[in-house]
Amino acid sequence: MLLLAMGVHWFFDSPLMENLFGTLVKTLAFHWSGEDLRWTLEEDGQGCVLRLSNTVVDSEWTANTAAGWDTCLTGLGAVLAGREPDSDAGPDEELIAHYRATLTTE
Repeated sequence: MLLLAMGVHWFFDSPLMENLFGTLVKTLAFHWSGEDLRWTLEEDGQGCVLRLSNTVVDSEWTANTAAGWDTCLTGLGAVLAGREPDSDAGPDEELIAHYRATLTTE
């Protein structure tokens, strides 16, 4: 089992980051398709850091999972910056190859 952690850094002031009681939600964790996912927000100056950790059960899928989250988080970053996200929904073989070369599953 490999723990895959990716961090994205955005500066924004959004009411979406507050729950119904007006307090900052800092962690969302859940079990999905046999894997554990944990999203956390950490204060950083006037902004915050969003971190995602995903336990990847099948090491053969580690690079694909990393590339998928990379694409999703890049799209989220575009939306938060007021831009349209890239609409290419297919797998990015170049990005998968990058993560296959970068990540180890040992």
